[in-house]
Amino acid sequence: MTRAEYMAHVYLSGISAATERMLELRDEIVYQRDLVQTKDLTAERVQTSGIGNPTEQRAFKVIALREKLDEQITELLEYRTEAIGIMGEAKLTRAEEQVLRRHYFAGDGRAPTWETIADELSYSVRAVYKIRNRALRKVAQIINESE
Repeated sequence: MTRAEYMAHVYLSGISAATERMLELRDEIVYQRDLVQTKDLTAERVQTSGIGNPTEQRAFKVIALREKLDEQITELLEYRTEAIGIMGEAKLTRAEEQVLRRHYFAGDGRAPTWETIADELSYSVRAVYKIRNRALRKVAQIINESE
């Protein structure tokens, strides 16, 4: 893989990383929300000032996490939109676009293996690598031109 291909790979890998961060936040929200729902929100406070009730503290943490998740979702959508635009400008073939989308735009943030992609698209693994490298060169060219 050339330096340009690697840089395009790193750029597109950011989408997977952002998706994974978003999913981790979502899981934390679910965990904290479940803790809050199992507690009695009307429990008496131990302190007279500040938030002394642990359940209230968790509720505020859930709210803060939701806000952070909303920010992450917005950033991810902007990143994906930009990447899709770059891929469009690169004039990828159908096979090139399929390979990149399957690997870098996985919905769960965990990219499938190249072997899985090859099986899904009915290509050999070697062919998928060649398609990927060709596509990354095209994406890298667009990224370099825009800088």
